[in-house]
Amino acid sequence: MRPALRTLFVAPVLIVAAATGAGAVQAKPDLDVKIEPDTRPRAPMAAGLSVVYNVTVTDKATGAPVDRYVVFAQATNPAGEKSISFACGHTNDVDSRTPPGVYYCTVILDHGGQWTFVATVSDKSGNAEAPVPVAQASVPFELASNQTVSDAVPGTGLSASAWDIGVLFAHTSLAVSWFACVALLAALALPGARRSLSTLGLHRLERRLDLLVKATWVTTGLVLGSGTYLTLNQTAYETPFTSSSAEAVFKLPYGKPYFLALGTKIALYLLMAAATIPLVRGAQRRLLVTDPRPLAPVGERPGGLTSGGGVATDVRTEAPPALEPRGQRSRGLTVAVAVIAGGGAGIAVCVTILKYLHELIESARGLL
Repeated sequence: MRPALRTLFVAPVLIVAAATGAGAVQAKPDLDVKIEPDTRPRAPMAAGLSVVYNVTVTDKATGAPVDRYVVFAQATNPAGEKSISFACGHTNDVDSRTPPGVYYCTVILDHGGQWTFVATVSDKSGNAEAPVPVAQASVPFELASNQTVSDAVPGTGLSASAWDIGVLFAHTSLAVSWFACVALLAALALPGARRSLSTLGLHRLERRLDLLVKATWVTTGLVLGSGTYLTLNQTAYETPFTSSSAEAVFKLPYGKPYFLALGTKIALYLLMAAATIPLVRGAQRRLLVTDPRPLAPVGERPGGLTSGGGVATDVRTEAPPALEPRGQRSRGLTVAVAVIAGGGAGIAVCVTILKYLHELIESARGLL
């Protein structure tokens, strides 16, 4: 091969190789991996059979935090045993007050003894089973040798207030009872619902209308009272009542969506409680329209005896019943039922959101 042609062929190869080598050097910077034990209180399982460390990754040259990698943690011991590899969480993702580059790492073991905690900084293309190491650091630690998995199974140390559980159960039961009362009121107030009831069932409901109305208002008050107690005492974060406290809580992990869902739930129930008023009035109005006045005594009835001396036929003295309410009143009842049905669906969604957000907040709180 001529020298000129050899130069033309070799030069691009050398350029590509040099660029590739420079890229490889840049892909693996000189990192400082600092491991510190996390001494914050943990659940019994974490305290007894696992270790929690904070791993800080910085660039040695600049001292700047590095968060473009992922960190995995594993424990090994002199006998050659290894725990599974656990992915570490980036603390800044759940707590903006923590600077980038800090990772919280938990390793769970099945027995105590002498162990070594190993933190591996990996390229994001890797995973816990096959990390792509960029940097690594380790520290020794010891777990009490008498610790075993079976010691932590009962989960001792977890506590709950029986009173708070009772209030939550009562609140849920009262809400179900309230919906039942409102459904019966709607059955008495709406013409279509009345026609779907049997004559005997309709008669029994009408005879107990006053009791049904009282039960509706009592359960409304109890639902609001128990809900207020839960809002003040059983929220994931302390309930904010000022703009400054709300702003502070909204900055906490999941704080804003949690209290927005809670506020929406409360507003929906207040709207539904207001919508029961036209249902009560509609049921009472239907009763007045369909319930005739008592018969007059036989001696006071007009024509008490027939000309033949027989007993007079059943002649009533009351005025004919008024026409059933129509138009605006009927539309109002339909709107009230729609508000209650839609509000119930909305509350179900809010309760589901609150449940999962509460669990996420409890998980995040353990990491803060």
